[in-house]
Amino acid sequence: MDKLSQLVKPLAKWGVIIGVVVLALSAVGGYFLARAVVPKPKVGIVYYVSNIGGIDVARTRAWFDYVRRHPEIRALVLIINSPGGGAASGEEIYYQVRAMRGEMPVVAVIDQLGASAAYRIALGTNHIYAKPSSLVGSVGTAFQLPSGDTISERAYTTGPHKGTGSSTELYVEKLGLLHEEFVNSVIAERGERLKMDRLPLSTGAVFIGLEALEYGLVDEIGSSNEAIKKAASLAGLRSYEVVDVDEEWQKEVEAEEASLTQANLDVEFGSDAEWPVFYHLYFEME
Repeated sequence: MDKLSQLVKPLAKWGVIIGVVVLALSAVGGYFLARAVVPKPKVGIVYYVSNIGGIDVARTRAWFDYVRRHPEIRALVLIINSPGGGAASGEEIYYQVRAMRGEMPVVAVIDQLGASAAYRIALGTNHIYAKPSSLVGSVGTAFQLPSGDTISERAYTTGPHKGTGSSTELYVEKLGLLHEEFVNSVIAERGERLKMDRLPLSTGAVFIGLEALEYGLVDEIGSSNEAIKKAASLAGLRSYEVVDVDEEWQKEVEAEEASLTQANLDVEFGSDAEWPVFYHLYFEME
């Protein structure tokens, strides 16, 4: 019996060791399997770095649809370097950004310039960063009449404004309404953070980042790195990857990318438009 015990004890000891090793290997294997099955959380980056037009509206919709299909993307950072552009395009993207911030944290960082429609896009986020020398603001609306605000005597219409849409005087009134709406949206979005009266806000002036922070047009001074950390923090992420949403989207729908062409762009800025165009644009119209 003693001899049997002497044989069993070493076997039992090795059995324990083998069991521990198996459990350790299972844990390690389970860890890597879990990482393969459950992707690491990500912070997505989206860029607005040109005049805002119809192509940006289409791409924004595609980008955000991609993000919604990939739940591992838990937060977004918008990197903005734009003078603005078409008023309707900027408004559409602003509304899309607002909808997205209801689903996950969205943070904006203004690089060199975030003006007019581009600043309005930033207003749709949870938090706005700027650099000390960034140009921010230009809250206002510009208007460009179609080439010729009168109609040919050879053309016949059912009303005095059928061919032109309106008189110049009435278009100026519409311009004022759009300007007021833009100013109101800034006041509503910034709330108590805004430290600027309506009148100076309404002049269309741009402010450097340091002034924008003082006046409450932005929340903090910082770079894209700070913006990424802020977005991750708002999403409760401690470990995460950073991905370019446009690059990831293009990989997924490369065959469909041809549908987003120059034909989707708004009227070329500064040229003679074929119809009346309102702009939220920093540059002076020709």
